[in-house]
Amino acid sequence: SVKPFPQPAQALGTVSDNSPIAIDGGSLGLSDEQLDELVGQIADEWVVGPSVKKLLLLPPDHTRLYSFAGQITAKLWRQLHEQVEIDVLPAPGTHFPMTEAQLRLMFGEEIPLARFVPHRWRDDLEELGVLPAELLDELSGGRMKSSVTVAVNRRIVSGQYDQVLSIGQVVPHEV
Repeated sequence: SVKPFPQPAQALGTVSDNSPIAIDGGSLGLSDEQLDELVGQIADEWVVGPSVKKLLLLPPDHTRLYSFAGQITAKLWRQLHEQVEIDVLPAPGTHFPMTEAQLRLMFGEEIPLARFVPHRWRDDLEELGVLPAELLDELSGGRMKSSVTVAVNRRIVSGQYDQVLSIGQVVPHEV
């Protein structure tokens, strides 16, 4: 039985109306000051302002080491961990759980290892629905003619977190 794919608000609960936050670092990239400004803005607008008590961060893993996601995650931890309970779920795709050495390389030493949640992509998925073949056929100009099941780590939709933030290059992809 195929269940239709729900609208985002049905699938994920309340959808924030905050706009994406971006700072243009130009051809040289972001300075440390700009990165601190960006993290402060994220913390204020999406965590402190809405009075979040439990936060899930979704950064990529060490395969995206140079994305700044590790530094952004560590800075958010540093700024918020005394007032917000934070879990970190790196690379919720098909990647293997990160080793301690990889976690430290990507995120530094401050975040306790117990706050990192490994994503077991074969066991931890919650199906959100199915994108019908007809829709994908239309959207792809005939290049995709089969339906696709959409699933995410169940922590994202469990309701146990007040806020879930995707940091950097975590994007949906096929298995």
